[in-house]
Amino acid sequence: MAPAPMPAATNVRRIRRSRFMAGVAIHFLAPAYILLLIADAAMGRAPGTWAGWLPHALRLGGWFLLIYGLASLALIALAAAGDRRGAQRETHDPAAQSRWELSQSLAGARDRFGEDVAALLDQIAAMPLDHDDSQTRQMVQDLQRLLDAAGAALDKADGAQAPLRRQTAAALATLKQALEARSRESGILAQDKARTLAHYVELKYGEKFD
Repeated sequence: MAPAPMPAATNVRRIRRSRFMAGVAIHFLAPAYILLLIADAAMGRAPGTWAGWLPHALRLGGWFLLIYGLASLALIALAAAGDRRGAQRETHDPAAQSRWELSQSLAGARDRFGEDVAALLDQIAAMPLDHDDSQTRQMVQDLQRLLDAAGAALDKADGAQAPLRRQTAAALATLKQALEARSRESGILAQDKARTLAHYVELKYGEKFD
C-alpha cells in the first residue's frame, strides 16, 4: 500500500508591519468603541433613557471613528515606511536576503521529506555559513532549487515517494559537504586577510614607535 502523500509545503512569508497594524486596528475597533461608551456612562455623560442615549452614542461614535481612523492611518503609514526601509536594506544586502531565504526554505521542507532529510536540514541550519561569500550564496540557491523541485516531484510521485526521498537525502548530503568545505575555505581566507592586514599595519606604523 502506497504511503499517503505529504501535504504540500507552504512558503513562510513575513507579515508586513503595515498589514499587521491594519489588522490590529480592525480587530480592536469594536472593543475600543464599547470601552468608550462604558467610560462615557461611568462619567455620567450618557442620557438616562434609551431614546436619548442612542443619538448620543451615534454622535460619540462619529467622533470616535474620526479620531480612531486618523490615529490608525498614522500608525499604518509609519509601519509602511518601516516596511520600505526593510525592503531597501534587503535589496542592498544580499547576505541578509540569503540568510532569510535559507531559513524559510529549511522551515518549509523540514517536515516534508522524512527524518533523514530533516536531520540534514537541521545540520545545515546550524552551520555558520558566510552569506557574504558569493559562492556560499550560490550554493544556498542550489539548495532552494533542490528542495522546490523535490517537493513538486513528491506531490506527483504517488507510490514512488521513497526513492525520491532517498535521492533528495543523498543530494542534500552532497550539498552539505560542499557547504562545509566552503565554510572552511571562507574561514581560512578570513584568517589570511586578518594576518595580512595586521602585518601591513605593523610595517606601516610600527617603525614610528621603535
